[in-house]
Amino acid sequence: MPDVVQELLVEREAQAATRDQANDDRNTLEQWGCLLTHYASRNLVGNFSQVSITDVRRDFVKVGALAIAAVEAIDRR
Repeated sequence: MPDVVQELLVEREAQAATRDQANDDRNTLEQWGCLLTHYASRNLVGNFSQVSITDVRRDFVKVGALAIAAVEAIDRR
């Protein structure tokens, strides 16, 4: 398994430890979209010369894990 996939799964487990399934299941599709958009873009707004690739990568890992959570919640519906 590629390292990045394992990293996404580790992040997903960390997220699941702080939020239960019931919390995820209360999110609407619109809320999932807002969460994913927020984490995907929050470091890409403003002065691009000051963007940290490390911060962007960290947030993209969070986005991947959030997308997994969103799909899991959709599948439980």
